[in-house]
Amino acid sequence: MVTLKNSDFPNLWGILEMSPSAKGSPIEKYIELCIREKCLLENGPGIHQSEEMDALRLELESFKHFVESDDWSMTDEAGEVDQIMSPIFGEDYSITWRWEF
Repeated sequence: MVTLKNSDFPNLWGILEMSPSAKGSPIEKYIELCIREKCLLENGPGIHQSEEMDALRLELESFKHFVESDDWSMTDEAGEVDQIMSPIFGEDYSITWRWEF
């Protein structure tokens, strides 16, 4: 479930609450890797961070299908489904997305 926190066209952002059924799933692993990547990028370059980033990006390669997928969507309480572009995940399971027009 995603709780919308704010928006500034064209971006919207909120907090993602993972479903218990997603525990250990490939999407959970992908999100965790994205969070680690974003944290490394925000903390600036360092020799150890560079090595860690290289390893992280290699690991993210196996999840490329999530990035390139057209299946990302948001479903509201009424069951209305809207397509979104591949979201960006951040610390504390923050999520930023844009509507797919």
